[in-house]
Amino acid sequence: MTDMVTHIRARISADALDKATRFFNAGLEDIFNELLQNARRAGATRVEIIEEPDHIIVRDDGVGMRNPETLLSFGKSGWEGETARLEDPAGMGFWSLSRRGCEIWSMPEGALSGWYAKITSKAFQGRESVPFETLDDERQGTGISFPKKDGGEMSVRPLLEKVAGFYPIPVFYSSHPDDPIEIVRSDFLEKAVRIETFDGGRIGVIPNGRWRDTIAANFFGLTLSPSTPDVHETFNAGSYHAAFDFTGGAGLELVLPARKEMVLNDAWRDLLEAGERAIYRHIASCKDHSLAYKDYCRAHELGVDLSQARDWLRSFSPPTAQDNWAGLDKLESVKDGAVVIAVNESPVIMQCLSRALDGGAFSHLYQEHAAYEGYRWYDALAKIIEVRWTLIDGDSELVLLDLDGAHASIDGVSFDGLTDKDWADRARPDRIVANLVIEQDGARRSLDIDTDLILIGEGDDAEEVLPIITKTALTERALDPDDLSTLIVDSYFSPSDDAEANSYQTQRRDYEIAAYARACEVLIGKEAALIAFIRDHAAEHVRWTCPSDRRVVIVIDNYNVDVAFAEPPIEVAAADKTAAPPPGA
Repeated sequence: MTDMVTHIRARISADALDKATRFFNAGLEDIFNELLQNARRAGATRVEIIEEPDHIIVRDDGVGMRNPETLLSFGKSGWEGETARLEDPAGMGFWSLSRRGCEIWSMPEGALSGWYAKITSKAFQGRESVPFETLDDERQGTGISFPKKDGGEMSVRPLLEKVAGFYPIPVFYSSHPDDPIEIVRSDFLEKAVRIETFDGGRIGVIPNGRWRDTIAANFFGLTLSPSTPDVHETFNAGSYHAAFDFTGGAGLELVLPARKEMVLNDAWRDLLEAGERAIYRHIASCKDHSLAYKDYCRAHELGVDLSQARDWLRSFSPPTAQDNWAGLDKLESVKDGAVVIAVNESPVIMQCLSRALDGGAFSHLYQEHAAYEGYRWYDALAKIIEVRWTLIDGDSELVLLDLDGAHASIDGVSFDGLTDKDWADRARPDRIVANLVIEQDGARRSLDIDTDLILIGEGDDAEEVLPIITKTALTERALDPDDLSTLIVDSYFSPSDDAEANSYQTQRRDYEIAAYARACEVLIGKEAALIAFIRDHAAEHVRWTCPSDRRVVIVIDNYNVDVAFAEPPIEVAAADKTAAPPPGA
């Protein structure tokens, strides 16, 4: 019988050392981040980066290293006291040099001599030992020299400006020792509109511009991009994210060895909630806000007392087919008698509804803002939640079921293939009534409003649009072709983005011309519309080519075009009329 193993213990395999050159990506950013952190922990007051043709040297004036044995003890940091307690150093950062190898020397504080060693990639992998030499007459601190890569490496100075931008110690760069340049540094939270402290650092509330900065955490110059709380006000009024500037402690941990991510432990989750709370505290300190109701509730869950969102809404503006969204009218304070348009239908329906409401049935119309549902003042407003259309002709009433679908119908009778008589009978009712359903304080009521015009049909081609117009509007000429064609364009025109389609300007111009022709046909008759169409085209495209002192005659017969100047010229004909009056004058 085979003996069973009853206990196992974690250990580091020798194979792991053989893979040491893969613990880091061997890039300059990782190397600088790790060496700068080590210099800071060593109490350095300045760090120098010297770029030579083939090597880069990093030097600091810290306390130096008394025991170089820890350099190649993977996972043993050698840091003690407050540094070990607050930062939990992992003892892995030096291994960012494992693929390149390096030369290192150090003069410990108060020592009479220091040491020097050359550490190759094989040494990092445990394949060879490293001899140490005694070093005299060297200034206090530690220096490391490592080779550059052959091509494809980012320039040193711009990279230092990135990795040392929030570093707490002065960093100097030079391409030769006699001309050092100090790297510009700044406060990580300099853009914050609110700063709070926690046991382990600071929380900043950062306003987002057109987009948020993905860098949201700083660990003594080592920047990270964790997902942190975002809070957005509605109407694009403002948005904020939390950023964290760590000073150590608080139980926070970084994913090892490269330390580019946060460990999702309880301390980090608590800090994320603290960041969210800080954002709401900032919003509470402002005069007004436009938070969605769910965010308002979340603030109260976190113990932040917020007032309700300010009672501002946008005036109602119907969407067009081109954009399929309502216009962004200026916000205004909700007035007495306000009614919210909470109908969420197609542009055709919304355009026709807007025309019906232009008659003044309501004094103040506002766009729906669903994010505010739950606020007392918003829930108390009257809201139009549904609209249907009834065509009344004598004693007959027909309910319109759909305005813009491919199978628009009245009482289930499709408009596809209607005869001219059917069209004449149905398209000219005595009345058109918009049947509104209004909801307020949990109760619903109906309201009927007369209008003079609605549109039905699919509308991809303006010729397909079927305007329904009351008899009175037609006989009293209450509509003109410009108004009707504008309504058709706003309700139906949407440019094609097909690769073979014309430009947007050409598509819109062609649709506008077709919509105007359709409007003229409906309002003044097909023949008159055709004449107007030809006249308008001639005025737009031909008139400017004709001499101002000549009369041009254009004859189009069976698609053949003939053009001639009328004889005699205009001024000669006028002179003849003046000189020779007609008989009997």
